[in-house]
Amino acid sequence: MKIILITSTFPFKPAEEFLETEILFWAERSDISVSIVPLSFGNDRMRSIPENINLDLSITRKFMSELHKALFYGLQVFFVKYFYIELLSEVKSNWKKISPLFSSIISYLISYHSFKKFLKRQPKLNETVFYTYWNNEATFALQSLKKRYGYQIFSRIHGHDLYKNRRTAGYMPLKKHFTKNIDGVFTVTDNAREYLTSNYGFEGKVLKLGRLGVIDRKIKTGPASQNSLHIVSCSHLSEVKQIHKVIEALCKLALSNTHIEYRWTHLGGGLLYERIQRLASESLASIKNVNYKILGVVENERVFRFYKEEQIDLFINVSMSEGAPVTIMEALSCHIPIVAPDIGGIGEMVINNHNGRLLNSDCSIESIIEALSDIELFKREETRMNSHAIYLNKYDARRNYVDFINFIADKSRIEVQA
Repeated sequence: MKIILITSTFPFKPAEEFLETEILFWAERSDISVSIVPLSFGNDRMRSIPENINLDLSITRKFMSELHKALFYGLQVFFVKYFYIELLSEVKSNWKKISPLFSSIISYLISYHSFKKFLKRQPKLNETVFYTYWNNEATFALQSLKKRYGYQIFSRIHGHDLYKNRRTAGYMPLKKHFTKNIDGVFTVTDNAREYLTSNYGFEGKVLKLGRLGVIDRKIKTGPASQNSLHIVSCSHLSEVKQIHKVIEALCKLALSNTHIEYRWTHLGGGLLYERIQRLASESLASIKNVNYKILGVVENERVFRFYKEEQIDLFINVSMSEGAPVTIMEALSCHIPIVAPDIGGIGEMVINNHNGRLLNSDCSIESIIEALSDIELFKREETRMNSHAIYLNKYDARRNYVDFINFIADKSRIEVQA
């Protein structure tokens, strides 16, 4: 059996770091040939991959060359039926949607023509399975070609490729057309399955729960001393992550609780790094009972080393949109309580007053302050054990990825034999 894994850039950095773990479990299967096919080269720095995993760059080069024909494909948009269907059903009520619709169809056309040439060179396509890591226009292109070539397609769906509020004008172009010619769509949360059905019309039989996971490194992070609170956040510094709310809440909390020593560490960089550094300096630097560090980009190994060596009371997420954050899975695996909003799949990761505090979706400053004030909850041994128990039950990498791989392999064999 041959699996062709379509990625955005993996194994090239910086994106899709979650695949670093999953690919290890694919490599354990000697009966499956796996080829990774990235659509672009990222920043050209490549991660190491197992020796028995192939890397095929033929479509990458083709895809990149087709991107230079964007003007040509822009003219072809007017010959695509989906353009007029979306124009009448979606865009006419909000013309801000026209630009993302154009971009989406151009991406679809580039993917379609790139894959069409790629497929002509592939042997035994009836024994080939395409696995797309993102449920995007590349997946839709493969769906459009599926009947002609007879392969199977499975796709993962996360957050940016799922939730409308993550997109310009709250619009996910073409998505309602993604429901045909696909063998399975794996959601990383239960919440996502309901969202796909109610918003885009996916049939329940094609939707499967395929949670992501992290490896248990046997780290048991302990709490900080009694009269202190160490808060950790880990994310890209972008608008959607709303890290400024952590700063504002911490400022108000520290000024009204001068007997408590507050420490905040942020792991991660991004476009807003300088702005967040400046805001933190203006808001927190003069407060005597606050110590903070914004460490910038941190490699995953260093994150776990930090969790192993430091005493941490809680992990905080105040994002406006999420799927199932792997950063929260990592914290759970290290026995760290969580404070996070009830959005996406976070409600499956955090049980209020059980392993942390579940905030309302709007993450108001007042609600953050109220949650962080419950210091006893975060230091309690039971709370911290509850975090690890949720990890073991839902986000253990070995169980989740082995089950996922077994499902695809077994279903594919049945289809081939049929």
